[in-house]
Amino acid sequence: MRTYIAYAVGEIVLIMVGILLALQIGNWNASKAEQREVTEYLGSLREDFKENLEDIELKIQLVSEVLENVTRLREKLSKDQIEIDLETFNKYFAQSMAIYTCNPTTKTYDELISVGALRKINNRKLKNSLGEWKKQLDWLERLEGDALRIRDNAVIPYLIEHSALGDAATQLGDALVNYDRIKKGKFRTDIEELANDRGIDNVLVLQLIGHNELESEFQTTRILILEVNRLLEEALSN
Repeated sequence: MRTYIAYAVGEIVLIMVGILLALQIGNWNASKAEQREVTEYLGSLREDFKENLEDIELKIQLVSEVLENVTRLREKLSKDQIEIDLETFNKYFAQSMAIYTCNPTTKTYDELISVGALRKINNRKLKNSLGEWKKQLDWLERLEGDALRIRDNAVIPYLIEHSALGDAATQLGDALVNYDRIKKGKFRTDIEELANDRGIDNVLVLQLIGHNELESEFQTTRILILEVNRLLEEALSN
C-alpha cells in the first residue's frame, strides 16, 4: 500500500513538474515572440524617422528661403528710392505666398497605437519622446493652418486689390491650373504706389510673423526627431 501511495505521489509530482515546465516554455516563447515584434516595430520606426528628418530639414530650408525673400522685398520697398522693378517684385511676392507644411510619416506610430503595441516598448524615454513628437505634430498643424489663413484672408485679398495678377502669372503659375494660358492684361502693378501704401508693409510683416513661427517650430520638431532617432538606435542595439 505504501509503495502504491509513493508511486501515485511521484506520478502527481511528475505531472505538476511537466505542467510547470510547459507553462514556462510557453511563457518564454511568448516573450521571445513579443520581443521580435517590438524589434520589428522599432526597425520600422527607425526608417519612418529617417524620412521624417529629411522632410523637416527640407521644410526648414524652404521656410528660411521664404523669410529671406520677404525680408529682401520689404527692405527694397521701404527705401526712399525704390530699388525694385516689377518683375522682381512679382517674383518675391509670389514666393512669399508659399506655405510649406510638415508631411510626417506616421504609419508605424499609428499602428503601434491602434493595436496597443506601444505599451510593449520598455524604453520609457523612447515612449515619452514619441508622445512629445506627436503633440508637436498637432501643434504644427495648428500653426500651419494659421499661416494658411493669414495668406488666404489677408495676403491674397490685398494682392487682388492692389496689384495686377496678370503681371505675376508666371511667378504664381505653380498654384494655378493651365497658368500658361493666362496672358498679361491691360492693367499694371504700380510699384511706386504700392511702396507708399502702408498695407503692403502690414501684409509682409504678417508673412514674416507666420513664417518665423513655422521655422521656430520646425526646428523644435527637428530636435525631437533627432532625439527619437537616438533612442531608437539605442533600443535596437540592446
